[in-house]
Amino acid sequence: MPHREPTHPPADDGMMGMFERIGIGPGMEFDPAKLDPSIVKGLVRAIGSGMQLMFAGMPFCVPNVNGWLIPDPSRSGNYGTDYYLRLFAAKVGLLANAAIEALYIGVFMDENKEMLVGDRNYILHFDKDQIPPVHAFWSVTMYTHPEGFLTESSINRYAIGSLRQHMKYNPDGSVDI
Repeated sequence: MPHREPTHPPADDGMMGMFERIGIGPGMEFDPAKLDPSIVKGLVRAIGSGMQLMFAGMPFCVPNVNGWLIPDPSRSGNYGTDYYLRLFAAKVGLLANAAIEALYIGVFMDENKEMLVGDRNYILHFDKDQIPPVHAFWSVTMYTHPEGFLTESSINRYAIGSLRQHMKYNPDGSVDI
């Protein structure tokens, strides 16, 4: 068998070994029919449990601020062997910039701690002294959950923010979106 260089960091050797035992790895075709049925059942259960756990802890965030989930900039793009965090980043932020370039702040619940839903109207209010302090620009973009796609827009506008030339400020300098 020809020698192949690993396609993963050395720190992942242990995890890759476990994956290989069930037929998952570079150049391998996963076939659950080759596994003991109890292993398949456990994998299915793990997928369901993992998805529930993933959104329960929001592992990449510092404690929320006024309901907003704020990523820990020191962890953005630097996940090491934190597989839980890597899963979360792949699910909700794949191809996202590292914190040095952009910070993605999220909110999933309203002020009553109810999940945000598309058939309701919400107002996002920034007091004059609380408009996001940035060096370039800020924007608010709405995504579907849990799929993570841009929410459909009848006006073909998918974000609003500081680059919007005609953003209306309130008389006191605050902004309502």
